[in-house]
Amino acid sequence: MHMIDVLFICLFAILGLYLSYYLWVKKQQDTEFNCPLKGKCHDVVHSQYSKFFGIPIELTGMIYYSVILIGYSLTYTRTSLITTDVLFLISTAAVSFSVYLTIIQIFVLRKLCTWCLVSALFSMVIFILAMRVSGII
Repeated sequence: MHMIDVLFICLFAILGLYLSYYLWVKKQQDTEFNCPLKGKCHDVVHSQYSKFFGIPIELTGMIYYSVILIGYSLTYTRTSLITTDVLFLISTAAVSFSVYLTIIQIFVLRKLCTWCLVSALFSMVIFILAMRVSGII
């Protein structure tokens, strides 16, 4: 197992957790987002696509990043009950969902949320590193 890859996965999971929490708090406060690159974060985060089976996407992100952080942290100490293959499958589902949400932003909403795209990037990095840890690449 590539321990440096596991450390980077944990780092990106922490960043993703923080970003998801930031979006969650801003959405709850119903205040304007500081959305770099002239994005339309407020419109995207408050759109009809901002929930998945009634669960806010930000909460889903916090759960995902927490599972990845805890799962890979425990694999680093070799005490994990979740294998790296299961964590890889979770990261595969997350990156697929991120691609879906990005497509929704581009083709349906026609508005981009910079922070949502950054989270998608974090998911992509975690996915690529998870492939390395699992020995796929």
